[in-house]
Amino acid sequence: MVKEYFGLSLKETFATYTVLSSIASVVGIILILLLDVSLLISVTLMILSIIVAIALIMFAEFKDKKKHFDNVGV
Repeated sequence: MVKEYFGLSLKETFATYTVLSSIASVVGIILILLLDVSLLISVTLMILSIIVAIALIMFAEFKDKKKHFDNVGV
């Protein structure tokens, strides 16, 4: 169908198909790798934000307990 539409020979049709398939494969691999890296970065940032939130909560609780013990000692 493509051969007749573009007026290509059989050899040119196979060469064109091979080049286009190779380009599509390389672009697909690049997009998958970029998606993988962006997913890895987003998961890492999410884990870091959870760790920071837990640390801030623990610090606030420690500060409240310290303030309570300081008031009891007075």
